[in-house]
Amino acid sequence: MGGTAVRSASAEELSGTPPIILHSPKQHTSNRPGRDVSAWLQAGKVKYREDIVEGLANAPMAFIGLLKGRNFGKLLVRVSQ
Repeated sequence: MGGTAVRSASAEELSGTPPIILHSPKQHTSNRPGRDVSAWLQAGKVKYREDIVEGLANAPMAFIGLLKGRNFGKLLVRVSQ
């Protein structure tokens, strides 16, 4: 029988965006969860946010902001268009 790992977490760890947990790999041998999420994204059923910073020169400050929790969603640095 498999056990459950339990550990304590700080408030800082819990304040971020919660992870999306689809299923344990033991429960699925196919890529059905991946296909489901892909279809949901294409249909607009799943929303996500991106924080886009312009220019490589702004990357260091964006990274510092990421570590301090100043961004939302996924942090991206656009270096060219």
